[in-house]
Amino acid sequence: MPTIRNCRVLPAFVVAATMGCGAPLALAQTGTAGAPPDPVVHHAPGGIDYLSGGAGEESRTAMAAHARELPFKLVLSGRSGEYVVAEQLVVRSPQGEALTVRDAGPIVMMRLPPGTYTLEATVAGRTERRNVRVGSGAQTVDWRWPG
Repeated sequence: MPTIRNCRVLPAFVVAATMGCGAPLALAQTGTAGAPPDPVVHHAPGGIDYLSGGAGEESRTAMAAHARELPFKLVLSGRSGEYVVAEQLVVRSPQGEALTVRDAGPIVMMRLPPGTYTLEATVAGRTERRNVRVGSGAQTVDWRWPG
């Protein structure tokens, strides 16, 4: 029986592209043609998992599926209720910086240990801070930007 050595496993999209069957694979990855991909939960070095996005209805629906695992939700909006995206969002615990997210929002969902945090967001070059107390259950903070 022959032995295979120095074998590399190629990603499925490379195999599909070289075989001329990329379209069926694209459908398999997203579930349906034209549907956005599921949001990716990011794992920050400090152990905080988070999702950022939600500008469109489909994106918000996809993010909602992660509500149990990421129970703290921050919603950034302008004075008139329109969504805004922060150039940067920094989450600080009393021990120091816990998380920094660039181009954050308009919805950011996180798994934060219970405690007190300072949220610092920069929108249109203006930085504001909010103190929040995070408990063990689901929580939503609506942050209206004065803009």
